Amino acid sequence: MRIYSTCPCRLSLLGGGSDVSPFADTYGAEILNLAINIRHHVELIPRQDNWVWIEAMGESRIHKIDKLPEPQIDPKFDLIYQTIRYYQTLTDGLPSGFQLIDGFDGIQGSGIGSSASATVAMIGAFNKWLGMKPDKLFIAKTAQEMETSLGWISGHQDQIASLYGGVNYYEGYGFPKFVQHVN
Repeated sequence: MRIYSTCPCRLSLLGGGSDVSPFADTYGAEILNLAINIRHHVELIPRQDNWVWIEAMGESRIHKIDKLPEPQIDPKFDLIYQTIRYYQTLTDGLPSGFQLIDGFDGIQGSGIGSSASATVAMIGAFNKWLGMKPDKLFIAKTAQEMETSLGWISGHQDQIASLYGGVNYYEGYGFPKFVQHVN
């Protein structure tokens, strides 16, 4: 079995940065963004053993499933490790090891929400593998929480654009409860 997941990055058209806490919690956010065809591509291949083989950004890492490095040890792989930890905790252990391949069409750190598209794509692959079907806003919030748990500054427009694609508008305080998707 091979599971593929891909998610777009975004361009912020209005309100970029107003979705970051504590500003969004106090003053509210108004966001208009556009998903673009620069994407993260994730492939997850379950294995028969308990090894995790990760390929990302031109590098490879191999770990035993219960011996992942602690957060904030390896900046290139921290978000991947955090996603794996989330699913280990959520499911009380993963069913087996796996190979995770993360590819990106763009340049990391370019300000187009690439970390969010990577996280959402990984969440999509794990959800498919584990038979989970959460709603889109739950996935967006989970992806944002994974980033902020590493001490990264993150709003939520990046994750929402990665999930909904197209043009998106929302406003309000804190994390949005509704997103208007414009085709």
